[in-house]
Amino acid sequence: MVVVAMLHFVLPEFAAIYKTFNTPLPALTQGIMTLADFSGEWSWLLVLFGFLLAIANKLLMRRPTWLIVRQKLLLRIPIMGSLMRGQKLTQIFTILALTQSAGITFLQGVESVRETMRCPYWVQLLTQIQHDISNGHPIWLALKNTGEFSPLCLQLVRTGEASGSLDLMLDNLAHHHRDNTMALADNLA
Repeated sequence: MVVVAMLHFVLPEFAAIYKTFNTPLPALTQGIMTLADFSGEWSWLLVLFGFLLAIANKLLMRRPTWLIVRQKLLLRIPIMGSLMRGQKLTQIFTILALTQSAGITFLQGVESVRETMRCPYWVQLLTQIQHDISNGHPIWLALKNTGEFSPLCLQLVRTGEASGSLDLMLDNLAHHHRDNTMALADNLA
């Protein structure tokens, strides 16, 4: 409401003041005025378009393939994608570190992570990891095949597998992703 009032009442007054002094509006202000004129003239179309998008999203949310595509698209958004990926990787590595420390097999640990995930895209990746490990691939290669794990993740997991300290490396990765995600979130504030 406040934004609409500013766009349609306050900014035109500023434009009138600038006009009386024969001074051109700053480019940003002119752009906002153009946007306000467009939204005022075509607001019915914008509302209709928003309504249609909401209905389409509601219908598509019932399809698992759309949920996977949507999650992939969200992960590509510059800052939000990094936050989402960091949160998921923190969750994955924290649970895997805990299960490894408890002496639970890695495959059972991956199953535990899968059970906690609500996002079909990440469940699909974890299923792929389980499948690759069950077929004899090393853990680091199974992670690499998903395309979602950084070279640092792959190197630490590979080192942990080779040295027998996988639980420590998974814990380090959990802390690394948590700290990076928190720092990114703090920088936004």
